[in-house]
Amino acid sequence: MSLALALAQIEFARSYVLSNLAEIEEGDWFVMPAGCPTHVAWQVGHLAMAEYGLCLFRQRGRQEIDSDLMSSSFRKLFSRGSVPVADASK
Repeated sequence: MSLALALAQIEFARSYVLSNLAEIEEGDWFVMPAGCPTHVAWQVGHLAMAEYGLCLFRQRGRQEIDSDLMSSSFRKLFSRGSVPVADASK
């Protein structure tokens, strides 16, 4: 896969997600519907963490500047096995 194609696919996916998120009321981001173990805010955090992991970390390894982009504590909130919390203050 060429770099240009990979970038185009990442840009398309991000644009698609952002258009879907624009439809969700801010107050609904932390609502966990009955039977659903997560909420929109956790899903967005997970996507951000995964994009970092797939697009930067796996491609070039972790670098010092990465902590300015996304802290270790943020990544841990949304990594595999983490538990979504419906409290927006957390």
